[in-house]
Amino acid sequence: MAMAMTFSASTHVTLWVPAWTTHNAASYLASLVFLALLGCGQEYLLAARAAPAGRVPSPGKATALYTLNALTSYLLMLAVMTYNIGVLLAVLTGMCVGRFATSSRAAARRGAAIAETDAPEAPLLTGAEAAATADICCPPHDPR
Repeated sequence: MAMAMTFSASTHVTLWVPAWTTHNAASYLASLVFLALLGCGQEYLLAARAAPAGRVPSPGKATALYTLNALTSYLLMLAVMTYNIGVLLAVLTGMCVGRFATSSRAAARRGAAIAETDAPEAPLLTGAEAAATADICCPPHDPR
């Protein structure tokens, strides 16, 4: 069987193994929901691997998260390589929802952490102050 090289909208898709072949709209829809959940889980694994400052995960936990992250990445890549537009959209939707959920939760944690510390905000620099700071950090290039 030749591999498709153009996108199609067929509900007949084989994912990963011949036993996982969709034969009707219900099995196709169930597969799309599974792929969206897998994409969402992929983003959760990426967020879980990014340890907050000051917390270093154990080597065993870090390795397990990396392995699961790699596995889900390859499974999603292979699914998208079926060149089925529904599969592509399901994976993208799942990853977008997962990214939104994990970044919203992380932003809420950062906001709570900032509120708990009474650290003053850094003052905004005027244009002249910003230019002076840039010259100290990055002196202008002399083309001589």
